[in-house]
Amino acid sequence: MSSSCSHWWHAPIYIAATIALVVAAISASGSTQASRPLNPDEVLRRAGFHLTAAILHLSPSSLFPPSRPATLFAPPDAAFTNLSLDSAAALLHRHSLPILLSFADLRRLPPGSCLSKELTVFPILSPNSSIAINGIRISHPELYLSDSHAIHGIAGAFPSAACGGAGVPIPWPRVTQALGARGYVAFTVGLVTVLEAMAPKARTLDQVTIFAPQDIDFQQVAGPREKLEETIRRHVVVGRYDYRHLMSMKVGEGIRTMAEDVRLTITASGDTVEINGVQITEPETYTERRVVVHGIRRAFGMAV
Repeated sequence: MSSSCSHWWHAPIYIAATIALVVAAISASGSTQASRPLNPDEVLRRAGFHLTAAILHLSPSSLFPPSRPATLFAPPDAAFTNLSLDSAAALLHRHSLPILLSFADLRRLPPGSCLSKELTVFPILSPNSSIAINGIRISHPELYLSDSHAIHGIAGAFPSAACGGAGVPIPWPRVTQALGARGYVAFTVGLVTVLEAMAPKARTLDQVTIFAPQDIDFQQVAGPREKLEETIRRHVVVGRYDYRHLMSMKVGEGIRTMAEDVRLTITASGDTVEINGVQITEPETYTERRVVVHGIRRAFGMAV
């Protein structure tokens, strides 16, 4: 009696896992093999991440909102030991980000890039060029990848840590003041105008790179609010890319921006760096620990 009672706290999460696995098994049995793509929870279950699969199956929209991008880092089952269902769900929320990041995106980020206030990316020096976040290795990259959602299996739960040792938000007022002082007035006005709309996603990032177009060209795209916001997002990159790092990147490599489904591409590297065919004319015109700004000849997406 005492032995069985001592493990009562396992019940919620293991009951949830059992329910989810039974439902998944029933669903699978009702369809022919290879007749449909696997769901995220099915992929997790087949890879051995049973408890993450169970929670995702019970509450898919909370982790993967249908209309918004998201990335989930799935901990192994052992990470959920002693946790209730609510605590396990909270753990998964700390392992998710409101942005789509493929494994290739993660590998392209500079070492020490902050994905959030608590998550820091570091490469692992190994033959397969793996990635660690907060010291935890990505053991199963891209278990699931769609147009808006990604799941990566990890070797353990992320420990709590302040990214970059600070864990404070980007000082946007200081950044915009510096941009205006350096002559990028039109872009600065546009950035200030849409910062409020960008705030939900911008607050999850602790490091960014900004490509600021010269005024004479940027004024041509400062029109309707929706177009302006999309243009600004296209010029704000996830992660801090100093000029030396950009110079070392290969032609064809992509960089993730804050605009959904928009990547910038290195089109020339070495002594002169071009992105999407646009030359960086003022490298590191403003820089601090979490932010770097590069001046560019014209706005991305405009005709030459």
